[in-house]
Amino acid sequence: LGAVMGAEQSSRAAALPPDQRYSAEYGDTTSNDSFTLYSIRVFNPEGQLLSEVQRRYSEHVKLHDVISEKYPHHSPSLPGQVLWGRFDAEFIEKRRAQLQEYTNLVLTLEPTPRTAALRGFLQVWPDLESGPGDVIART
Repeated sequence: LGAVMGAEQSSRAAALPPDQRYSAEYGDTTSNDSFTLYSIRVFNPEGQLLSEVQRRYSEHVKLHDVISEKYPHHSPSLPGQVLWGRFDAEFIEKRRAQLQEYTNLVLTLEPTPRTAALRGFLQVWPDLESGPGDVIART
């Protein structure tokens, strides 16, 4: 059984490219009366666009919960939640820059996204099974 599990883990690891630095670039934002959506473009180390996604702040919080659990002593700080002024254009721009910095700091922890929650958040190999040490996002 151990040899079978080891072979499965090896095949999963081989499905991922070698560790290199991926990056996230935050672009436009869209707001309504309830929340703001942040557009994120994800690039591989060669600069090729891999995915474009839109994420709410609450989705960043869910990702942060998983990353903090996996890397308790190295997890970057997520910008704090606010109740007032969160739809102000100046605040949204500042938050966009902070979230971009946060996401790219997470990508320094995992130069190639390996945690299932991070892959799902960035929509990079979201259907790939989790590998050893991966933490699956809570729903």
